Amino acid sequence: MKTLKFDVQDRFLLVMNVLISAVFITLFTSCEEKNVYEQFQKVSGRLETTIDTISFEAVKLDSVHCSGESFSWISSDGKICYYDNYFCWLYTFDGDGHLQNRRLGYGRGPNESLIRQGMVCAMSNDGEFAICGNTYDYEYYSAEMGLKHRFMLKQEKNSLDPKNYMTYTTADFDICARLNDEKLYMGMTSDSEKFSFFTTPAEYISESYRIGVIDLRKGKAMPMEIKGFPPIYAQDHQKFTSFDGVDFDIDREGNFYIGFRADSLVYVFDKNLKPRYAFGVSGKGMDRDYESVTMDNLRAYGRNLSDKGYYSWVEFVDETKTCFRSYKKGSMSDYDGLQIYKDGQMVGDCNVPKGLKVTGYIEPYYYSQVFNDNDEGLTIYRFKL
Repeated sequence: MKTLKFDVQDRFLLVMNVLISAVFITLFTSCEEKNVYEQFQKVSGRLETTIDTISFEAVKLDSVHCSGESFSWISSDGKICYYDNYFCWLYTFDGDGHLQNRRLGYGRGPNESLIRQGMVCAMSNDGEFAICGNTYDYEYYSAEMGLKHRFMLKQEKNSLDPKNYMTYTTADFDICARLNDEKLYMGMTSDSEKFSFFTTPAEYISESYRIGVIDLRKGKAMPMEIKGFPPIYAQDHQKFTSFDGVDFDIDREGNFYIGFRADSLVYVFDKNLKPRYAFGVSGKGMDRDYESVTMDNLRAYGRNLSDKGYYSWVEFVDETKTCFRSYKKGSMSDYDGLQIYKDGQMVGDCNVPKGLKVTGYIEPYYYSQVFNDNDEGLTIYRFKL
């Protein structure tokens, strides 16, 4: 039997190794527990020359068959895209509103969609297109609208794992989705009785994730991304329950621009989802006198969304390196707000028509989303800066 002997030097080295290991474990644990949003360096201030008014031009789109339930955006090749999520038609128009083509549509024919009602859709910078249905069914198309992959995710009941896609839902009132590098990214929330902003606020604020990721090529859900909420949400969670959604965009370099609806800051992550910097200025004339959402006052949830002010859509325009952030002022205002940022500094904050958000650029105009008026048909707004 061998006997282990330690001399003084051996004991010293052993103790030092234990101490060093303990320090590294402590540092690692501290970094893990720190709120990621406290790690951002804020770009402060606004430029002296600010844009305070925008002149909008209304463009009528050619008449098409549509239901009124839709998504719209500007493609990277300079087309107005309009997806009717009931009939599943994808229409494209030129910048002056003239119809170019109609593709997809619900049916079983070649390159038709089997998704009866699209909950989410998105188009990548290279023109690829993805649709998510309301039963975890997905379709992924090439830029020529040839079907690349159709699949359905297996539903997992009662998942409470914060990293698991199935713990969350896309049943948000205004879902944000982006398609990049063969992955569909979606802002998500949880309505579980055991894990949600309303029922378990402290755990949800610190442990939940904001963005779901679907690998469209492999046909599977990836681990959730972007953990937690900015510190403002922990200050008075009952007043912020209505605003647990997230809005974001991805630029051509893969950077994420992420906005929370109760927070004036936009947080920029790199393509590996590491913190870079944050920027943002409070909107003008926002009614932020939120009601507390409690078991005795559940209707406050809807009233906060319909009557109060909060931040919404984020759009980064690669062609001009300009970031737009929309915000609602509240029901007492006749307008919403639109902030304009360059290099993290605000260069404009303007009144805009209710509900307007910027969706892209066709030189020399920036374009809003498409508005559907049953009497007037489809209209889109454009403007120059």
